[in-house]
Amino acid sequence: MFDRLKAHARTATARQSALTSVSTLANGFLGALFYFLLARLLGAFDYGVFSVIVTTMITLAAVFDFGSDQSLIMFVPKFPAPEFFPYAKLALLVKLASSLVIFLAFYFFSTPIAGSVFHQPSLSAALPLVGIGVFTQLLFSFSTSLAQAQQKYLLWGGLFVGTNFFRLLFLFLLYFSAHLHSLSVIFIYLLFPFLGFLFYVLVTRLHFGRARITGAVVRRFFSFNKWVVGFTLLSAVASRLDVFFTARYANLVAVGVYSLAGQIATIMPQLTSAIGAVTAPKFSSFTSSRQTSVYTGKTVLLSFGVAVISALVLIPLSLVVFSFSGKSYSAGFGPFLLLLLSLAIFLITAPVRDGLLYYYARPQIFFYTAVLQILVSCLASPVFILRYSIAGAAFVVLLNTLLTTVIYLVFYFRLKETS
Repeated sequence: MFDRLKAHARTATARQSALTSVSTLANGFLGALFYFLLARLLGAFDYGVFSVIVTTMITLAAVFDFGSDQSLIMFVPKFPAPEFFPYAKLALLVKLASSLVIFLAFYFFSTPIAGSVFHQPSLSAALPLVGIGVFTQLLFSFSTSLAQAQQKYLLWGGLFVGTNFFRLLFLFLLYFSAHLHSLSVIFIYLLFPFLGFLFYVLVTRLHFGRARITGAVVRRFFSFNKWVVGFTLLSAVASRLDVFFTARYANLVAVGVYSLAGQIATIMPQLTSAIGAVTAPKFSSFTSSRQTSVYTGKTVLLSFGVAVISALVLIPLSLVVFSFSGKSYSAGFGPFLLLLLSLAIFLITAPVRDGLLYYYARPQIFFYTAVLQILVSCLASPVFILRYSIAGAAFVVLLNTLLTTVIYLVFYFRLKETS
């Protein structure tokens, strides 16, 4: 076993994963410090307002990306520059068009959305910022996905670390200038992704304005994209229903406590993205099932080790964070443990999902599992949240993770046997 681990450590995947993981840990540390300080400085209610707005922003950015990021990762590794330029240009146009729709919707309908959807009229002043945030998030994800697809991992990590560093710096400036409140924090949260996109454009000298988007490019893009759009939309909603249901069936204070618990555990999905940044382009480039099978085994072993080490660090760290944040957050430790277990399972099985999506090209599997997740959340969340509050929300997340993991494994091994 030790010899196998040593052999895996010498591979290009391990080295590249180490680079992305170090970037992710630095990014995670800066992001965690931002959220932990914010929770203490704002208080549970205002932190709850911030959490609902940011969750809505991130969810809609994932939904209205329409699978463009996954398409970039799918097609860019297959073509050298400038052959992939039409795909990149098409992805950017999709993002710009959808951003405009969301901006107009939240600019004109923020008050009815706050009252009818969230049952929280106090959110109406902050909701117009969601439209701007979706725009900046989509541009930022375009730059990070393109860097990932081109395997420019230093730039990929620098974009995440840099934006979080300056976001944290401006948090201190807001605090010491006595301008710290939920709206000002939301503004700096959405500003720096846009600055990250501009940095990417300047560094890479990005220019594909004259790239011609042919009918063949559009058909190829959306042939893969149509299922990705479906499961991305549903997954984005499903993965954040816990926060929305907590806001609806509990209160904004509970949202603040639950969001802090989720933020402590967020290093797990960040590490999932770090490892996926390396594995996804490789799965896209493989030409045989044997390559995929061997590579999946190695990366699952790597993911398992990362998940165990992360969990051992995060559990004692969480006790410090909850103590530091104040008594109003003490109820978050139990939900944190449930979320941590769920996200650890998600991290360990990440290579299996990447293989299904980028080698076997079965995005429809993710569409149907996302439908299942939404059904489970909609049926179980009202029952468990009303009875167990935020612990019930975390339990529903774990239940969904276990169900979908079983489905992914069954399909992976079936495809492996028949290919």
